[in-house]
Amino acid sequence: MSSPENVRRVRAELAKARKRGLHTVIVLGRTADWLLGTHLGLKDDDSIAYHQITHPSPLGLMGMAKRAGKGVRVSAMKEQWQKEFRRMLRSRP
Repeated sequence: MSSPENVRRVRAELAKARKRGLHTVIVLGRTADWLLGTHLGLKDDDSIAYHQITHPSPLGLMGMAKRAGKGVRVSAMKEQWQKEFRRMLRSRP
C-alpha cells in the first residue's frame, strides 16, 4: 500500500511527535488506519488514544450515507462527521 520511503517518513514524523508529547492520533480513512494503526502498531500502543474516522471526502461521506440509510442529507453527514471528530480531539489515553 505505502512505499518504503513513505513508511520511513511517517516513522520519523511519529518519533518527532512522541518527543513532543504525542497523546492522540486520529487517522482519516482506511489507508491511514492500516499504515498507522496496523502496520506501525499505534492501535496497540496504550500510551496513545488512537481513533479512525471516515475520510471527509465525498467518497468517504457516501460510505457514511450507506450506513445511515436512504434519504440522509449531505449536511447531516458533515455535521455528524464534525461532531465525531471533535469528540476524538477531546479524548486522552
